[in-house]
Amino acid sequence: LAESTFSTFLPGSQISKIGNGRLRVSEAATDVQEVLAECERLRAITRGSFDHYADGRLDPAGYVKGWAVDRAAEGLEAAGLSDYMIWAGGDVRVGGHPSDTDAWTIGIRDPETADQAIDHVDLVAGAIATSARYERGDHIRGACDTNLASVSVVGPELGLADALSTAIFSAGMQAIDWLAEFPAYDVIAVTSDRRVLRTTPR
Repeated sequence: LAESTFSTFLPGSQISKIGNGRLRVSEAATDVQEVLAECERLRAITRGSFDHYADGRLDPAGYVKGWAVDRAAEGLEAAGLSDYMIWAGGDVRVGGHPSDTDAWTIGIRDPETADQAIDHVDLVAGAIATSARYERGDHIRGACDTNLASVSVVGPELGLADALSTAIFSAGMQAIDWLAEFPAYDVIAVTSDRRVLRTTPR
């Protein structure tokens, strides 16, 4: 359902129709209106480091992928499933814990070695999203901080974590005073020379 509603590739999706002027935002589904309102809020707070427009084309994928996973997690919890992990293209949302430990351990990939972790986080309930160069190169539009190899954001919701990781990867660690607006979210950044920077030390 999320794909058919939010896809920028399907001409019949509501996002495509809004993007080419065939549908007003006020006429769209409630979920679409809420997603676009949140994208606008994030663009304003991050001073454009997160932007749901690509060369003038509406594209909320930087938020909506994680948002869709959050909705799936809510469905699992409503069905009575408390212990789960949802893996979405390298981003993760978890609830509860595995059967043999108190928390889910999520590795932060070493930017130079695909099968090695350079750091990790332990999550009981929440999400982690990563923006990085090592999978798709300089895929994030706009000026990116070339001193960063990856930025991971940890917090309660994957949609917001995903958007913030994109924004920080674009803006750089020195230009994120706006992160104070999101006190429940922490950042783990890996520099191009493999140093690990954390907003909250271990």
